[in-house]
Amino acid sequence: MALVLIRKFTHLKSRSLACFLAVFLIGGCSNSDQTNNSSDVNLTTSNEATKPDENAPEHIKKLWWANYANAKVDLKNALEKNDYAFWVLATRQPLAPGLDPKKHSSLISKCGQKYLPGMGDVLFDDAHEKLYTKATQYAVSYNQMLIEHCKNK
Repeated sequence: MALVLIRKFTHLKSRSLACFLAVFLIGGCSNSDQTNNSSDVNLTTSNEATKPDENAPEHIKKLWWANYANAKVDLKNALEKNDYAFWVLATRQPLAPGLDPKKHSSLISKCGQKYLPGMGDVLFDDAHEKLYTKATQYAVSYNQMLIEHCKNK
Protein backbone atom coordinates (compact mmCIF):
# COMPACT_ATOMS: atom_id res chain seq x y z
CA MET A 1 0.00 0.00 0.00
CA ALA A 2 2.83 2.38 0.76
CA LEU A 3 4.15 1.98 -2.75
CA VAL A 4 0.79 3.04 -4.20
CA LEU A 5 0.96 6.31 -2.29
CA ILE A 6 4.62 6.87 -3.08
CA ARG A 7 4.04 6.35 -6.80
CA LYS A 8 1.15 8.81 -6.77
CA PHE A 9 3.26 11.53 -5.14
CA THR A 10 6.44 11.07 -7.18
CA HIS A 11 5.10 13.36 -9.91
CA LEU A 12 5.10 16.31 -7.52
CA LYS A 13 7.77 18.98 -7.85
CA SER A 14 9.34 17.93 -4.59
CA ARG A 15 10.30 14.30 -4.32
CA SER A 16 11.05 14.93 -0.66
CA LEU A 17 7.34 14.51 0.11
CA ALA A 18 7.44 11.03 -1.37
CA CYS A 19 10.55 10.18 0.65
CA PHE A 20 9.03 11.62 3.81
CA LEU A 21 5.85 9.60 3.34
CA ALA A 22 7.84 6.46 2.61
CA VAL A 23 9.76 6.73 5.87
CA PHE A 24 6.58 7.06 7.92
CA LEU A 25 4.49 4.55 5.99
CA ILE A 26 7.03 1.78 6.18
CA GLY A 27 7.40 2.14 9.96
CA GLY A 28 5.38 0.05 12.39
CA CYS A 29 2.02 0.94 13.86
CA SER A 30 1.89 3.30 16.79
CA ASN A 31 -0.70 3.59 19.52
CA SER A 32 -1.45 6.61 21.63
CA ASP A 33 -3.56 7.05 24.71
CA GLN A 34 -4.44 10.50 23.43
CA THR A 35 -6.24 9.56 20.23
CA ASN A 36 -9.56 11.06 19.29
CA ASN A 37 -11.93 9.13 17.10
CA SER A 38 -12.48 11.17 13.92
CA SER A 39 -16.25 10.82 14.39
CA ASP A 40 -15.89 12.92 17.57
CA VAL A 41 -14.33 15.91 15.81
CA ASN A 42 -15.95 18.87 14.11
CA LEU A 43 -14.89 19.99 10.68
CA THR A 44 -16.37 22.92 8.85
CA THR A 45 -19.23 21.42 6.89
CA SER A 46 -20.86 22.23 3.62
CA ASN A 47 -24.53 22.79 3.02
CA GLU A 48 -26.82 20.39 1.18
CA ALA A 49 -26.08 22.00 -2.21
CA THR A 50 -22.38 21.19 -1.93
CA LYS A 51 -22.70 17.49 -1.09
CA PRO A 52 -21.11 14.99 -3.49
CA ASP A 53 -23.25 13.23 -6.05
CA GLU A 54 -25.09 10.34 -4.42
CA ASN A 55 -23.54 8.00 -7.01
CA ALA A 56 -19.99 9.11 -6.21
CA PRO A 57 -17.65 6.36 -5.00
CA GLU A 58 -17.38 5.97 -1.23
CA HIS A 59 -13.75 7.09 -1.15
CA ILE A 60 -14.82 10.42 -2.71
CA LYS A 61 -17.73 10.86 -0.30
CA LYS A 62 -15.45 10.30 2.70
CA LEU A 63 -13.09 13.09 1.63
CA TRP A 64 -15.63 15.53 0.21
CA TRP A 65 -15.30 17.69 3.32
CA ALA A 66 -11.82 18.73 2.08
CA ASN A 67 -13.45 20.95 -0.57
CA TYR A 68 -14.92 23.18 2.14
CA ALA A 69 -12.73 22.75 5.21
CA ASN A 70 -11.40 25.87 6.88
CA ALA A 71 -8.43 25.18 9.16
CA LYS A 72 -8.58 28.54 10.91
CA VAL A 73 -12.27 28.22 11.82
CA ASP A 74 -11.88 24.57 12.82
CA LEU A 75 -8.90 25.34 15.05
CA LYS A 76 -10.77 28.16 16.76
CA ASN A 77 -13.71 25.82 17.42
CA ALA A 78 -11.41 23.05 18.68
CA LEU A 79 -9.53 25.35 21.07
CA GLU A 80 -12.84 26.60 22.49
CA LYS A 81 -13.48 22.95 23.43
CA ASN A 82 -9.94 22.52 24.80
CA ASP A 83 -9.15 20.17 21.93
CA TYR A 84 -5.42 20.54 21.28
CA ALA A 85 -5.04 17.32 19.28
CA PHE A 86 -3.10 17.34 16.02
CA TRP A 87 -4.52 15.89 12.82
CA VAL A 88 -2.75 12.72 11.73
CA LEU A 89 -3.12 10.45 8.72
CA ALA A 90 -4.30 6.92 9.46
CA THR A 91 -1.30 5.23 7.89
CA ARG A 92 0.88 2.43 9.21
CA GLN A 93 2.64 4.92 11.41
CA PRO A 94 0.50 7.98 12.07
CA LEU A 95 1.87 10.95 10.15
CA ALA A 96 1.10 14.48 11.31
CA PRO A 97 1.29 16.77 8.26
CA GLY A 98 3.07 20.03 8.93
CA LEU A 99 4.95 18.87 12.03
CA ASP A 100 8.71 18.58 12.16
CA PRO A 101 9.45 14.84 12.38
CA LYS A 102 12.02 15.56 15.13
CA LYS A 103 9.39 17.26 17.32
CA HIS A 104 6.41 15.16 16.23
CA SER A 105 6.51 12.71 19.15
CA SER A 106 6.77 15.29 21.90
CA LEU A 107 3.94 17.42 20.49
CA ILE A 108 1.65 14.41 20.00
CA SER A 109 2.48 13.14 23.49
CA LYS A 110 1.65 16.50 25.03
CA CYS A 111 -1.48 17.42 23.06
CA GLY A 112 -2.81 14.24 21.45
CA GLN A 113 -3.83 13.24 17.97
CA LYS A 114 -6.98 12.70 15.95
CA TYR A 115 -7.34 10.92 12.64
CA LEU A 116 -8.22 12.95 9.59
CA PRO A 117 -11.51 11.54 8.25
CA GLY A 118 -11.33 9.59 5.01
CA MET A 119 -7.55 9.46 4.89
CA GLY A 120 -5.39 6.35 4.56
CA ASP A 121 -2.44 5.16 2.54
CA VAL A 122 -4.19 4.18 -0.69
CA LEU A 123 -5.19 6.51 -3.51
CA PHE A 124 -7.92 5.16 -5.78
CA ASP A 125 -8.03 7.62 -8.69
CA ASP A 126 -7.20 11.18 -9.77
CA ALA A 127 -10.28 12.70 -8.12
CA HIS A 128 -9.39 10.97 -4.86
CA GLU A 129 -5.80 12.21 -5.13
CA LYS A 130 -7.01 15.82 -5.51
CA LEU A 131 -9.21 15.55 -2.41
CA TYR A 132 -6.40 13.79 -0.53
CA THR A 133 -4.05 16.65 -1.41
CA LYS A 134 -6.59 19.26 -0.24
CA ALA A 135 -7.13 17.37 3.02
CA THR A 136 -3.38 17.09 3.59
CA GLN A 137 -2.93 20.83 2.94
CA TYR A 138 -5.75 21.50 5.42
CA ALA A 139 -3.99 19.33 8.03
CA VAL A 140 -0.65 21.09 7.43
CA SER A 141 -2.27 24.47 7.97
CA TYR A 142 -4.25 23.35 11.03
CA ASN A 143 -1.31 21.58 12.67
CA GLN A 144 1.12 24.44 12.08
CA MET A 145 -1.30 26.94 13.62
CA LEU A 146 -1.80 24.58 16.58
CA ILE A 147 1.90 24.19 17.47
CA GLU A 148 2.19 27.35 19.59
CA HIS A 149 -1.13 26.66 21.34
CA CYS A 150 0.10 23.17 22.21
CA LYS A 151 3.45 24.43 23.50
CA ASN A 152 1.65 26.96 25.73
CA LYS A 153 -0.89 24.44 27.03
